[in-house]
Amino acid sequence: MHCYSTIRFGLILFSILLQSCIFDKVSEPDAQQSSKVESAPTGTSPDKLPVADEPENLTTNPIATDSCVEGLVLLSDPTLASPEIPLCGSLPAITQFNVPSKIYAGSKVTLQFAVSGTVQSVFLNPGQIDLLNQNTVILRPTQSTSYTLYVTNNYGTVSKTVQVNTEEVIPVEAVVNDSCSASNDLITFKNTKKSSDFGIIANSDVDQTDLIQTALDSLKSGERLLFSPGIYLHSRSLKITKPNVVIEGDGADLRGTNSDDQAIVIQADNVVLRNFTITNYTLDRKKTPWSGGISIYGLNSGQKVMNTKIMNNILTSVDGLGYRYQNGSGIYVYNADNYLISGNLISRSNTEGIHSTARSRNGRIIYNTVLQSGDDGITVVSALDKDWRSKTNIDVNFLKNNYESVVSSNILIHKNIVSGNYWGRGISVVGGKNISITKNNISKIFGFAGLLISRESSIDSAGANNVLVKNNNITEIATSVPEFVPQGTLYKDKIDLIAAGPLSGQGAVEIRSIMTSSDYLYPGAPDALSVQNIHIEKTTVTQSLWDGVRVGMFSTHLRGLNFVDNIIINSGLNYQPMLFKSDVFDKMPYCSNNRANNSDYESAICSAINTKSSVSGFMCYLP
Repeated sequence: MHCYSTIRFGLILFSILLQSCIFDKVSEPDAQQSSKVESAPTGTSPDKLPVADEPENLTTNPIATDSCVEGLVLLSDPTLASPEIPLCGSLPAITQFNVPSKIYAGSKVTLQFAVSGTVQSVFLNPGQIDLLNQNTVILRPTQSTSYTLYVTNNYGTVSKTVQVNTEEVIPVEAVVNDSCSASNDLITFKNTKKSSDFGIIANSDVDQTDLIQTALDSLKSGERLLFSPGIYLHSRSLKITKPNVVIEGDGADLRGTNSDDQAIVIQADNVVLRNFTITNYTLDRKKTPWSGGISIYGLNSGQKVMNTKIMNNILTSVDGLGYRYQNGSGIYVYNADNYLISGNLISRSNTEGIHSTARSRNGRIIYNTVLQSGDDGITVVSALDKDWRSKTNIDVNFLKNNYESVVSSNILIHKNIVSGNYWGRGISVVGGKNISITKNNISKIFGFAGLLISRESSIDSAGANNVLVKNNNITEIATSVPEFVPQGTLYKDKIDLIAAGPLSGQGAVEIRSIMTSSDYLYPGAPDALSVQNIHIEKTTVTQSLWDGVRVGMFSTHLRGLNFVDNIIINSGLNYQPMLFKSDVFDKMPYCSNNRANNSDYESAICSAINTKSSVSGFMCYLP
């Protein structure tokens, strides 16, 4: 025993002398210049943690690491050296640390991480949260916040920082109290089933598709399925086929891993889907209802999906995992009736943010935020039968009847934020009837119009009729490079086009009716194909590279357009505040009290002398 104590004392003395020599070495000028790390003594308390200045800051000790073989570092406190604790060892490692790139302020977010090696403490700041023996933590940041994870053992501390960006909270009470709401907007259910009741495991690397689908199929009318917070992997679309149910996320992240088949597909009446985060796998741009985020999909044209509510969901990218953007549309609406899409955050959808089509009617798209889309932020599209010409030759009423059967109609697009598109338009109506677009903010649309109302021959769309545009703010159209552009060989053509600059020449507000003169001669064409009865009022356009309002380019047969009390300021070098192509109007447009660059604006084509058209839009809109 005495001999062992002598040896032990000698080792400690040797370690102290060695430490003294090493600190002498660190104090030399060259060593000071090469040191880029902070000290973090063993057992660092959360209120004395180092501050990370960069997104990823690997922190070790100020002791010279060249005293150990490559890949190892010295003990923070060499006096602790023993046969069980070598003088040289390995730092811990942070192998995963991820959060959604954007959330709503105050909503739940699951921060997931993984560490390896010998670990003595794991702390998260801000919050001074002890996470030893954990791999997730639920946060509710109220503002954009940088979170730093510190992992410590006897050899030092490593750290990594992630940024959680928050968007303004959407006032949910407005969803159920607006002038368009009915009593059935209130969410009710009789009883709740929990995801854990079906063996569904959060934060597992195991595919949960079959278990989740079993849970969805088990629901009876009046029941709610509530998911616990965490990440759930699924390898195919999840289908909701039971009517009168509520599916609620409570911070759960549904993560599809099959780019061809991964959407949450609603195919039953009276379904509520709310409070989920959806972070799907992306391979390339796809446009099917089952390749995107959430879809209302009525397959049978004669039977619509009724009374769907998609509320307060987050469809976004997850940094660091390769899930950089949603695969298809964020929310896809196909053959739906009386639907509500409210309070959702949709970031980096590869195609449209919110897409309403295929006879979808009586819809409210309100209080959503759509960011950095790969096509139109919010769009209403109506496509005619591709053989309408030959069928109209047989039945003179076919085009008229086909228009009425396919047109998307009675839709309110209100108080949404659309910003940052690297492709496509901000808000568009490409075939639609009885539409109101009110109090939206549209900004930073790279190459195309902020607002488009059009009939497109390339997709044989229907015409647009009775569209009210009022109290919108449209700014920074084609004036700056996109904040985000997808990368990789699959996107090379689009990357090259974007690099060439905004070439479309579309106005901040673009109205056109693209058809051939021969198409216009078909029976029913004046009503089915024209862009008509459009009212633009109290809309402000600022900072547009091209024309503030451009009407009639590449067009024939426009009629019944009103422009009242609009403000156009600071457009680009190649612009006119309001540009009208003179030979395309079946009825000349009406203008009154518009202003351009702080002066009254008058046009020989668009004048208060012309007859004002009656336009109501969708009668259910907010004052």
